[in-house]
Amino acid sequence: MLEKTGMNPGGGMMFVTVKDGDDGSEPEPIDPQELPEFSRSQLATAGVIAGAMPSVAVLVLFNLLALAGAFIAIQRYDLR
Repeated sequence: MLEKTGMNPGGGMMFVTVKDGDDGSEPEPIDPQELPEFSRSQLATAGVIAGAMPSVAVLVLFNLLALAGAFIAIQRYDLR
């Protein structure tokens, strides 16, 4: 490919590995007993819905604007 186009398509990606403070020693093993236990908090449905309402309102508004724009564009170029 290099001879045909003058470009090397496979030469665009470069990986750099940085080892900070690596003195060649093995890392300490992880003790699972030291890890904190996962605790799941129960979320209220009303709170989740209330938090999502602004995003849903913006999506509905944008859809209505797009629908109105499409309707106006069709009405402008309709041949009837």
